Amino acid sequence: MRSWHEDLFRHSLVTADLAAAAARTLGFPEREAELARLGGFLHDFGKVTWPRELVSKYPLTEEDWQIIRMHPIVGARLVRERVPDVSWVVLRVIEEHHERDGDGYPRGKRAGDLHPLSRVVACVECFTALLEGRPYRLESAGGGAPAEQFLAAGFERELVEAVRKVASENGLGRGRSTFSIQS
Repeated sequence: MRSWHEDLFRHSLVTADLAAAAARTLGFPEREAELARLGGFLHDFGKVTWPRELVSKYPLTEEDWQIIRMHPIVGARLVRERVPDVSWVVLRVIEEHHERDGDGYPRGKRAGDLHPLSRVVACVECFTALLEGRPYRLESAGGGAPAEQFLAAGFERELVEAVRKVASENGLGRGRSTFSIQS
């Protein structure tokens, strides 16, 4: 992953550490917090199959969006092939990290059908993505990643507050986009 794109690797590391910390804050047992960490690290693994130019391309074509929408399934398949004994929970997290409440992808699952750790990783991933520069969003739009953006994206207030708390404890947010997480 690191050799494919350094920013993807950094994003995955930050997502992993924040997901584990958020899971602990929410009261998940340590084993599940570590599953959140692994799922958070591997959530975008399917992107390594993309054409490299897709990372910074804007605007995106419908064909580009089809590739993007499939990366959770592709990523879970790649992880399962390379690590056959990986937890099924980690595979679900990878597959479900872009699902919301019926309007996410790749399958449009409802929130109640998602694994709870998938919701944790999805919220953390949304937060970290808002802090990063993306070609389809003005740099200033990610700013402080306010709770309203998360709530509008369909995340529960308790989850949003846990992510904000652990992000703040790790010096993220409020316009800061330099990632150095210690866990």
